[in-house]
Amino acid sequence: MVYYIRVHEGGEAVLQFGTHNMIDFKPYYERVPREGDLFIFPSLFMHSSTATKVDRLRINIGIELEP
Repeated sequence: MVYYIRVHEGGEAVLQFGTHNMIDFKPYYERVPREGDLFIFPSLFMHSSTATKVDRLRINIGIELEP
């Protein structure tokens, strides 16, 4: 689960989900997060985010929940 607290316009960082291999990561789903977005997904999903294009902090919280 990832919650985006602060996202700056123009930063255009992309949250990506893809193949299970980080060496040859190929995204199959991408989403540009907005402030307040919450993404809930199984921890086995390989995910990554691209670098932001602005010189400001992007604040997000990543949480792993277990039953």
